[in-house]
Amino acid sequence: MLDKGAARIQTELAGQPAIQATLLDTVATAYMGLGLYDQAKPLLNAAVGQRRKLRDVDPVSLSESLNHLGDLQNLQAAYDAAEKTYQEALALERAQMHDPRARMLLARGQFGLGIVLAQQGRYPEAERTLREALAIQQQLFGGIHGDIARTLQNIAKVMDQAGNLKAAIPIMRSAVDMQRKLRGALPHPDLAEEINDLGFLMQELGDYDAAEGLLQEAIVMKRRLLGAKHPEIATGLSNLAYLLQDKGDLVRAEATYREALEMQRELLGEIHPDVANTLNNLAFVQDDKGDLAGALVTEREALRVLRALFPGDHPEVARIMNRIGYWLIEAHEYVEAQQNLDEALGMRRRLLGNDHPDVASSLTNLAILQVAKGDYRVALESAAEASEISTHALSATHWRTAVADSVQGAAQAGLGRYAEAEHLLTRACKILSEDQGALPTYRVRARGYLEDLYRRWHRPVPAAQLALIGASEVQIPK
Repeated sequence: MLDKGAARIQTELAGQPAIQATLLDTVATAYMGLGLYDQAKPLLNAAVGQRRKLRDVDPVSLSESLNHLGDLQNLQAAYDAAEKTYQEALALERAQMHDPRARMLLARGQFGLGIVLAQQGRYPEAERTLREALAIQQQLFGGIHGDIARTLQNIAKVMDQAGNLKAAIPIMRSAVDMQRKLRGALPHPDLAEEINDLGFLMQELGDYDAAEGLLQEAIVMKRRLLGAKHPEIATGLSNLAYLLQDKGDLVRAEATYREALEMQRELLGEIHPDVANTLNNLAFVQDDKGDLAGALVTEREALRVLRALFPGDHPEVARIMNRIGYWLIEAHEYVEAQQNLDEALGMRRRLLGNDHPDVASSLTNLAILQVAKGDYRVALESAAEASEISTHALSATHWRTAVADSVQGAAQAGLGRYAEAEHLLTRACKILSEDQGALPTYRVRARGYLEDLYRRWHRPVPAAQLALIGASEVQIPK
C-alpha cells in the first residue's frame, strides 16, 4: 500500500508541490517506522528538495522534513550527514521562535543531534545537547510526556556510556515509570524500548533476574507491535542473547545472536553499529566455547565494520581493539597484541582522558602482555596505574580493580617479591571468585598467577589459597 501511495504521490501531485512534499514526508516516515530505510530515503530527499524549491518557502515545514531526514541518516549510521542536517534544521527553527511549531521542532532537533553526538562517542556534548532538549520539552509539556520520557532514557544511556552507571539507573527508571503512567496496559514502542534499556542497565549492574524479566517483557511487546522482522526486534534478541551468555547458556546465546545478526544484516546492511555490536558479542560466545581462532575472526570483522563507520578515534573502535589485543595474548601473538593494545590505549586517552575506567581496562591488558613477555617492572607500573584509576572510578573491591591488582601481583612475583605478590593475588582471587560480574578469563588468569607464585617461591600452596585456586567457575562473561 505504501509503495502504491508513494508512486501516486510522485505522479499525480506534480502540479501541487506543497501538498506533494507533505505527503512524501508522511509516507517516508511511515516507511521508517517499519524499518524500511532504503525506501524512505528517496522520498525524504524529494520532500526536502521540493520544500526548498517552493516559491513561498515555509522554513518551519522545511525544518520538519530536515529533522526527519536527520533521523533517517542517524538510523543508517550516516552520522556526519545527520549532524549537518540537524544543524541546518536547528538554525531554521531558532530563526522562527515566534512560531509555536518551531519551538516544538527545536526540541526534536536538539534531541536528534544529541543522539548523533552519542553515536559518535562525543558523550559530554551529547549529554549537554539532550539536557537542552529536555529543558525545552519541560517548558512545552510540563512534567509528564512521552518526549520527556524518551529524552530521559537517552540521557541515562549517554551517562552509562560515559562510565556513570549508578547515576544512569534512576534516570532510566524515571523514564520507564513515566511511560507506564502514559501508556497504562497498552503496548507502545517507546515503553518497550525503555523497558529493554532498563533491563540492560540492570544486567550491567549484575541483577540478572530483574534484567531477564525486563528484557523478555520488552521482546513480547515489540513482537506485538512490530511483527517478525524489525531492527528493534533484532536489538531485543541481541540483548536477550547477551543475558543468556551471562547466565552460561552458550548454545541458546549463540543461536539468538545469529538470529539477530541475520536480521540486522538484512534490514540495516553490512556496515552498521548494530551489526558490529552483535559480531562482538558473538565473538565472546565463541571464545567462551573454546574457539579462540573463531572469536578472533569474528572480532576482526566487527572491527572492520566499525573502522568503515568511524575512520578516526572512537570509543567502540578502541573497545574492540582492546579485546583483540587480549585474545592475541592468549594466542601468544605478542607483536600484534602490542600493536592493538597500544593503539586502543592511545585512542582512549585522547577520547576519555586519563581517569576513565576504559583507560584502566587498556592498561590492565597491556600489563598482562608485559607480564607474559617478562617485562615485570613496566608491567607493575601499568597495572598500578590501572588499579588507581579503577579504585577511584569504581571501588577498591570492584572486580576490575582486582584484575589490575592480580597483574601487579604477577609482576611482583616475577621480580621475586613473593610476600607482596601473595598479598595482592590472594585478595584479588577472593574478589574475583565472589563477584558474579567478573569475567571468567580474568578469574582463571589470576588463579594461574597465584599458582605460578608458589612455583617460583618453591613453597606448597597454603590451604586458603588452594581453595581459591580450585574454586569452580560460576559465571560466563558479557
